Amino acid sequence: MNLLELIDLCESRIDGLSRRRQGFEHLDVPEYVEILTEDLRTASSDWDAAVGHLPGGSPAEVRGRARAVRDAATGLRTMRTALRGPGATTSGTRGLDAMADTFDDYATALESGQTRHISGVARLRVARHGATRLASVGGTAPPEEVDAVSRAAIGVVDAACAGYAACRDAYQAVLDAEETLRRTLARLSDAQVGEVA
Repeated sequence: MNLLELIDLCESRIDGLSRRRQGFEHLDVPEYVEILTEDLRTASSDWDAAVGHLPGGSPAEVRGRARAVRDAATGLRTMRTALRGPGATTSGTRGLDAMADTFDDYATALESGQTRHISGVARLRVARHGATRLASVGGTAPPEEVDAVSRAAIGVVDAACAGYAACRDAYQAVLDAEETLRRTLARLSDAQVGEVA
């Protein structure tokens, strides 16, 4: 799945969980609450696996990429300083600065997105574990027991929604950074072609 598809998946999961939450809020018949609880247990089985795709690759790869990008940015800044000698063009210097800044921003977004994603997946794992531990509600369960199970289920749902929201935000941040990087590199490439022409 690409990042857009993963963002859509997170949104879809949040919508579905929100509907389940409404069910727990408005139903107090033991049989119905038990059906909702069992449905939640079943749905939770792939909560964290569904968003297991890390933005930008594995944590080690992302850190390596960030270091490479920052090294490239340092090299570009060194080159910019060298260009300030006789005959250096102001537009070329600005272009190198813009490219270096964009690489830095991209590296930061990758690291931030990775951290946010790890946090989101951890929340989903906790929520999945909570779903498997939800108590069953028998047909003769007293109202206070039904209410306790509903409240526990709502807590699980809220935790899962928070996890999906964190993953969605992580994917979106990396997607935005990739788009900014593409636009900047394309603009700088066009500017260089214009200078040559």
